[in-house]
Amino acid sequence: MDDQVRTRVAAYAIAVQDDRLLPARSSEASPVFTPGLWHLPGGGIDPGGYVVEERAEFFSWPGRSRDDGTSFYGRDFAAEPQTRADADAWRAAGSPSSWEIRSSDRTRTITSKAGPWTEDAPDTRSGGVFDISGLGRFTYQELQNLPTDPEGLRKLLCEGSIELADGRTGMPKQCREPQRLGAVEDPLGRAAVGLAAPFESADGRGTIQHQVLFDPRTGKLLGHRDLQLEPGPDSEKWQVTGKVLDYLAIVESGWTDAVPAPPE
Repeated sequence: MDDQVRTRVAAYAIAVQDDRLLPARSSEASPVFTPGLWHLPGGGIDPGGYVVEERAEFFSWPGRSRDDGTSFYGRDFAAEPQTRADADAWRAAGSPSSWEIRSSDRTRTITSKAGPWTEDAPDTRSGGVFDISGLGRFTYQELQNLPTDPEGLRKLLCEGSIELADGRTGMPKQCREPQRLGAVEDPLGRAAVGLAAPFESADGRGTIQHQVLFDPRTGKLLGHRDLQLEPGPDSEKWQVTGKVLDYLAIVESGWTDAVPAPPE
């Protein structure tokens, strides 16, 4: 025989009722069995597993006033295992250089190679609105009047000014009272102080803490991150308590009179 045999650890069951046997049939999309093949109900076992961190860099600028224009650039960094334990598991799996992931009903591939800068189509007719990562979108005047009182901060962290598809603003579910984090480090290891607001995820991922981090010397925004506080029924197995789900770090920000260009 010239047929190639693929070995795989799996668990199957024999289900019998009233002298009848329950079989299963492979779908057209089966990556293991020949489509249409009958077999016992069960499935393959994927031992171990590891978390790969997908990273990207963004560069954008909005004009201060409307009609000053905006521009947005992005590039992918090399994806890599998130922790030392993940790196050990990755090497044990043969050190693959690409991974297929599914998110928001879309399947895509991430790789261990960095990509070039790509620019979205510039919008010369917009401007005057600033996207403050983790907080919302504000005009220049609104930025001068950000709240400092507890209730104002709660509304800013929990509601922001982000308009959702159905016209509402803010996070999908109830956000609890913001908390002071005190002295912490941001994802790049920089000294920071922060505010945190836990909320219940709308997609079944449990309780997540949204943190907004600031430079303790200048008050500049350093970025934000989401931590898993309590896993939900639809959490992935790696989304355990204390795990960083995602983060965004602001490397540089400021004003300029010239049209900015992305870094090398």
